[in-house]
Amino acid sequence: MWHNPYCVKQKFFVYPGQYIKRNRMRGIAMKQFLKTNRFLSLLGILLLIGFIIRLWADYYKYSNSITSEPFYVFVIGRSLELLLPSIICFIAAAYYKNKDIS
Repeated sequence: MWHNPYCVKQKFFVYPGQYIKRNRMRGIAMKQFLKTNRFLSLLGILLLIGFIIRLWADYYKYSNSITSEPFYVFVIGRSLELLLPSIICFIAAAYYKNKDIS
């Protein structure tokens, strides 16, 4: 079987401005990935700071005579509420940072 040279030429032919347009789109996609990465990192940091502040407030309000559960129950609850989403945000930010844009 012989190959059609028109298909081969069409596959590798670059129209004027197509290379520039492709690189501009890649730059836009790169900026979007950087914005997503920064947003997720900032969100993770804010959740981590919120965890520290909320845990400090729980410790300040905690009293053995009023509450029947030990303090580590509050720590576990706050970690599920704030630390787990923070870790997920950091993992997603690392994923977007290392993702190859083609």
